[in-house]
Amino acid sequence: MINGAAAKPVPTGFADLDMALTGLAPGTLTLIAGRLGVGRSTLLLTFCRNAAVRHRVPAVFFTYRISDPELRTQILAAETSIPLPRMTAGQLDDADWRCLSECMATLAESPLLVHPSAALTRAELVEYIRETIPGEQRLVAIDSVHDVPADVPEDDQIRRTADTLRALKATAAKLNIPIVASVAWSTWISLDGGDARPPIADNVILLHREDVDDPETPRAGEADLIVITNLHGPTATVTVAYQPEHSRFVDFPVAPSASTISSPKR
Repeated sequence: MINGAAAKPVPTGFADLDMALTGLAPGTLTLIAGRLGVGRSTLLLTFCRNAAVRHRVPAVFFTYRISDPELRTQILAAETSIPLPRMTAGQLDDADWRCLSECMATLAESPLLVHPSAALTRAELVEYIRETIPGEQRLVAIDSVHDVPADVPEDDQIRRTADTLRALKATAAKLNIPIVASVAWSTWISLDGGDARPPIADNVILLHREDVDDPETPRAGEADLIVITNLHGPTATVTVAYQPEHSRFVDFPVAPSASTISSPKR
C-alpha cells in the first residue's frame, strides 16, 4: 500500500496469462526466462506497451541489450503494424507516414518510458527506480537482469544475477509495484539449483517457441508462455502468437485456454 491506497494488479495484455497470474501483482517479481533468440526482450516490451498504451498504467522499460533507436523503431513497428524490415529500410508510403505520425502522438501521451540502461550499475538502477519513477500504480521491466553490472567487479555471473534479483525483489516489495525481468534460461537453471529461487521469484514464465529449432514446424508463429512458478495459482501454459515482423507477441483472435501442466520442457 502506498499513500494509503491499495494498488491493483497490472494486466499483461494477454487474457489467459492474466487469468492464470491474476495480473502482475503489486510487490512481486516476475521473471521471463528463455533461450537466446526466443524473444524475451520482445515479450517484456509487449508487457510494457500493453500496460501503458492500452491500460494507461505508467511503465518503464530498462534495457541493457537494445539501443535507443532500435528500441523506438520496434515500438513503432509493434504499434502501427508496419513491418519492421520496411521501416528500418525506410520503404514507407504516404499512408505509412500518416500512421506513424498518429502513433507517435499517441505514444507521446502514453505513460511509457524507455531507458537504455547500459551505464547503470545494480545500485544505480535500484536508486533510479526508488527515487526517480513517480506514481503509485506502475510497471518496471528490466531487460536483461543477468546483464546488470555489479557495483564492484564480480566474476561469478550466477552470484551477481542472484544479488540483482534480491535487490529487485526488495524494491518491488518496498514500493508495492510489480517488477518484471528477463533472464537467460541457462542462468535461471543455475539459480534454480541453489537456494535463490524461493525468496526471489514470485512468478516465473518460461518462453518457448518450437520454430526456434524447427522453422518448418506446424507451430511456426506460436509461442508458449509456460508459467512454472505462480504465486497465486497452479502452473499453466498459455499459447500466444509471435509476430517477429512487427516485433510483438499478441493473443490469438480466440485465445486458447490456459491449461495446467505438470512440468515445463527444459
